[in-house]
Amino acid sequence: ALTALTGMTASVTYTGASISPDPTTARSYVSPVPFTVTAADGSTQDYTVTVTIAAASTAKEITAFTITSPVSASGTVNETE
Repeated sequence: ALTALTGMTASVTYTGASISPDPTTARSYVSPVPFTVTAADGSTQDYTVTVTIAAASTAKEITAFTITSPVSASGTVNETE
């Protein structure tokens, strides 16, 4: 299934008085989206958010394991040794 880049909302942590546009408003991220953060003193800083869809992993690896019975044990898999 493809991930749609429309109707998305952002979760943004910022330091400043405000951010515009409101990142919690659903919008399209098909193209880069500019945001402006305004500080308490009125100065501004512009940022551009670009969303790309990561390719699905084709990896088929066991990287760690846990055994819970009859005794508890866990480990990691190192493919080079």
